[in-house]
Amino acid sequence: MTIVAISGSLRTGSSNTAVLQAIAILAPPEVQVVLYSNLSELPHFNPDLDTETPPPAVSEFRSRLLASNGVLISSPEYAHGVPGTLKNALDWLVRSGELYEKPCGAHQRIAAIVARAGISHGDADHHDGQVGS
Repeated sequence: MTIVAISGSLRTGSSNTAVLQAIAILAPPEVQVVLYSNLSELPHFNPDLDTETPPPAVSEFRSRLLASNGVLISSPEYAHGVPGTLKNALDWLVRSGELYEKPCGAHQRIAAIVARAGISHGDADHHDGQVGS
């Protein structure tokens, strides 16, 4: 089983990336957790570029997700939501449907972790429901 892990943080030393790396190390032998580390390579979403031949970074991202058995997202809360780079990545998946209507708990699974420092007002929790829906 292959799980693609996506960190919503591009920061060097990100606790979100560290969590995903730890999960990859601790995963049982039959589960391969692969960290997707090219989030910053995805171009800004543009519907005019979302064609049969999207930009190469988008094609590679979509291929990895399509071939996976699951997706694990760990993201910081940023400005009361998810960071723009993660939102951008998810925007590239809307039309193509790699995550659309996947049965939960059967073939393809999505899990989200929101890590935040200090006091939270719960706004990212609202977005968790939107991302995982």
